[in-house]
Amino acid sequence: PAGPGVRPRLGFSEPVCFKPTGQ
Repeated sequence: PAGPGVRPRLGFSEPVCFKPTGQ
């Protein structure tokens, strides 16, 4: 669950979220 337009944090297994969805 990343933030709006937030880059993928180190350690996260999720892709970078390009949309402000928070997913």
